[in-house]
Amino acid sequence: FPSFHDLQAFLRLQLPSYMLPAAFVPIHQLPLTSNGKLDRNRLPAPVPPASPNRAPCAPPRSPLELLLADLWRQILHLDHLSLHDNFFALGGDSILAAKLATRVRAALDIPLKIKDIFELPELGALARRIQAGMLSGDQLNELPIQRAPRNSGLRLSFPQQRLWFMAQMGDGAAYNIQGSIRLAGVLVTPVLQQAIAEVVRRHEILRTVFPPRSGAPLQEILPHKQFHLPIVDLSPLTPAARTQVETQFLSAICEPPFDLAAGPLLRTALLRAAADEHILCFALHHIVADGWSLSILFREVAVLYDAFGQGRPSPLPELPVQYADFAQWQRQNLDSNAFDAQLNYWKRNLSGAVPLIELPLDRPRPPIQDFAGACEPFEISDTLPAALVALCRAESVTPFIALLSAFRVLLYRFTGQSDSIIGADLANRSRPELENLLGFFSNLLPLRTPIGGNPTFRTVLRQERESALNAFAAQDIPFEHIVHAIQPPRSRAVNPLVQVTFAMQNLPAAEFQLPGLCVQPMPLKVQKSAFDLTLAIDADGGHIRGSFIYKTALFNPETIAAIAERYQKLLATALTRPDTPIDDLRLIAVTAPEDLPSTLLSKLALSQKDLEQLMGTATH
Repeated sequence: FPSFHDLQAFLRLQLPSYMLPAAFVPIHQLPLTSNGKLDRNRLPAPVPPASPNRAPCAPPRSPLELLLADLWRQILHLDHLSLHDNFFALGGDSILAAKLATRVRAALDIPLKIKDIFELPELGALARRIQAGMLSGDQLNELPIQRAPRNSGLRLSFPQQRLWFMAQMGDGAAYNIQGSIRLAGVLVTPVLQQAIAEVVRRHEILRTVFPPRSGAPLQEILPHKQFHLPIVDLSPLTPAARTQVETQFLSAICEPPFDLAAGPLLRTALLRAAADEHILCFALHHIVADGWSLSILFREVAVLYDAFGQGRPSPLPELPVQYADFAQWQRQNLDSNAFDAQLNYWKRNLSGAVPLIELPLDRPRPPIQDFAGACEPFEISDTLPAALVALCRAESVTPFIALLSAFRVLLYRFTGQSDSIIGADLANRSRPELENLLGFFSNLLPLRTPIGGNPTFRTVLRQERESALNAFAAQDIPFEHIVHAIQPPRSRAVNPLVQVTFAMQNLPAAEFQLPGLCVQPMPLKVQKSAFDLTLAIDADGGHIRGSFIYKTALFNPETIAAIAERYQKLLATALTRPDTPIDDLRLIAVTAPEDLPSTLLSKLALSQKDLEQLMGTATH
């Protein structure tokens, strides 16, 4: 009987990667029923080879290998590791790779990059790379984060400064972060209020305002005062009236713009629908929080609610630094030229004419940006996650890279532009002391990957991987500095450098479990869009859901629905047939032309094969 690896090698030439069996069972004769059919119940159970993602055991032994293995265990939540284990095969992704690089840098004071982990994902090989760097004397040039004096004007971080100026120029509510959670069960409201109050006390950024001083903003941290959680009792209302008032009240909390100079920049309220049903709603301005921050906020409220409910003190340790300290550290590092090499990368990568993505707009672009937005959700077929995982393992890329690559190809097929810039948000928490801080750390990276010459999707995947890894290595340069260095044409009608963005929700899980309560996040209605078009992907539990967030001043809903349909079709063909040239990847299902809006057929670039499929369907 051939070996497992021989069979896999043979079938790899015959089948798409997602269809490769995980195990083979040798049997001398198929079991049959009395009428000659296959008796599936008598087939022996397949036994996969010792964990297909795990290499033969070669335990770490040197102090460096043991240190690195310990960091892997903390991040991947594993017990036993081998020197031949692959970080990404064990569940690592770009977020976890960034966390690993951060902790290695802090532990050893060496400039390990995310790219190093992608290039050498095996534990032993990465340990050897780190050892070589230590022997060569590589060291970080970054200054340490220290507490800044609170008696003088505190400058904003560069991301905060960008949002402050944008808020002065446009729609102040475009950068509101909002959420609502339904709580079923017995809620002890004084304990919930105490828990939220403690989070506000712990994190200075939730008490920070941004008054202008001589035309430029400064951070002003307000003293902690008694926190009040507004409670609105809707239980006397009829169910129909209650639903209407809930919607109105949630809009009143989440939608109005914030006053950045006076604050507060956190709004909360608790709606009491019944004795055992409440809705907790909140809104923050993006200048004080990002997606990672929400995970921290939920986690800390849950921990504190549990502790205070049992009469125990807070179990959370005091924070060694605050967001204001990070902001001063960021500016000091940039002033000290510690990141000159990173800035030079962006100058090289974005040199020349910066392309404006010519999307198929339904209306002319307004002279001043309109941030009104909407969302078109979709769910990717259940058969595709396995294909995605298989291709990512084969090419040593993360799902982020693969899904971004498909999006870039889609933009190329719509516009005919082989050169495009897609913005991608990175968590940008490059030091361990920043992992548990609330604040606006995320940085927008303008990822530019030319894909001319009709390459295969596999080639695009490799190009995107190289481009993204180089960008990740230069992620410390704030987007504002990149724009200033490149000096693209400025217009109030369009964002500089980046008009289209891609986001993948693989942040730390926002576990908000309260004792005695069933917690259910409520869906949000997107009403703002900071960019022309954003593809947001949420991969959770083997399911992939997505949504296109768009400016309603530019697009009609049916146009975005067609774009979403074509993304799913392109992704399916790209993942299952990655060696297909991108001009030949199908964008449409075999549907008669009359079933598609004629305006879309004229606007959306279809390949010759797509048109042939349409014509063939019409004639048959």
